[in-house]
Amino acid sequence: MLKIATFFALSALFVCAPVRSNAQTRTPDSTASLRPNQNLKVTTELQRQQKVLQDIAARYEEASTYDLTPLLKYTYVWSALRENRSSIALQNPHLTASQSRLFKKTYDLLEQDTLLSFLDHQMSLLNDSLELDEAQQEEVQKILTMDISNKRVLLSTTNISSKDFRLRLDKVSDTTEKHILGILYPEQRRVFDRQLMFNRDRLVG
Repeated sequence: MLKIATFFALSALFVCAPVRSNAQTRTPDSTASLRPNQNLKVTTELQRQQKVLQDIAARYEEASTYDLTPLLKYTYVWSALRENRSSIALQNPHLTASQSRLFKKTYDLLEQDTLLSFLDHQMSLLNDSLELDEAQQEEVQKILTMDISNKRVLLSTTNISSKDFRLRLDKVSDTTEKHILGILYPEQRRVFDRQLMFNRDRLVG
């Protein structure tokens, strides 16, 4: 489900585009200077990116059926997002400079929402398996939020090889896992270790 910021950003495009709409009010947005056909071009490109993100999400959901921490160790997600960002960084010949800026800004929101949905699902997996108490839930939420933040910074890092990207990604994930383990009770730690040992080898990004 789209977060509020992304909903309004996309709504602005659809409201201004020449499509059937029942909207009765104007939506303040950064596309005011664009003509309807220009907005439609941006909307079309964003719809393509939504499909890319949906495909990534489908792969993530499949992995989450047999692993306790797919957000940390299913590296396909991050490699796919990095590859997609590289293609987005290239100037689209069908978009003007202003359209391209709007497109990239809104894509960033779409990507963020996708990752936040992964975070919510990861929290559910850990809570269901480990029966976290309220204090642990709050702490794990903070830890996972920082994990995503650090990895998004890594996604934005240029001029590093795929190997270096993977090494840095693994380092962030290992640090996150260590922090989570540090707040678990002994029995929770045993459950965590058993599930990782059983499933981890199946997750090859």
